[in-house]
Amino acid sequence: MTEAKNSRANHKRRVRALKLAFFWGIISLSIYLAVFLNQDTVTRYFTKGGVFALVIIVTALAVSLIHGSFANYTIDLSGIKPWQDGKQKGGEH
Repeated sequence: MTEAKNSRANHKRRVRALKLAFFWGIISLSIYLAVFLNQDTVTRYFTKGGVFALVIIVTALAVSLIHGSFANYTIDLSGIKPWQDGKQKGGEH
């Protein structure tokens, strides 16, 4: 019974991670496409200086958080876990 419960919970976690990886991946791809397809506009605003320097910082933080979320869920789906106390978390190593 416990093994079936764990299997079901693991399946739910993986499905949720897959949905979130797909969601953040689409948003990440959209941002990259928007930036690269509008290079002239992006360059014009990012090189103005002054208050527009904040636009660069906000854009960098947003891209970092969005792409980082995508990478986190993708790594979670791959099964890679951090090492802890000489053992791999969740593994038999």
